[in-house]
Amino acid sequence: MEKSGGVPVEFAQGWELPAQQKGSPQAQEEGEAQAAGALVTGDQSRLLWAMVEQQIAQAQALAEKERERADRAQEEAIAKERALLAQLSEKERAIGELAGELRAVKEQRRGWLDRLLGR
Repeated sequence: MEKSGGVPVEFAQGWELPAQQKGSPQAQEEGEAQAAGALVTGDQSRLLWAMVEQQIAQAQALAEKERERADRAQEEAIAKERALLAQLSEKERAIGELAGELRAVKEQRRGWLDRLLGR
């Protein structure tokens, strides 16, 4: 199905009603009434197709915005996770230093108590 200006060929060609018999004005009125009852004309079909394409474009734009929003949210979450991991690492280092200082104080106190008691 080839497209003509973004419109499928089936829609690009004007819809033609069956040839009307030339004759009485009454026959022409009947033909016009049938034409009015036709589903869609060529111009209407092109307009409908343009509306469909517009809806598709809008849906694609909305989907792209949502992807961008999701990407930003993910990047923010990753940055926050990295910051929290850095803080955790710093806290673990500080805890290690304090634990070492506590051991040193306990050893000094034990040594002082042993000397005081003469052990």
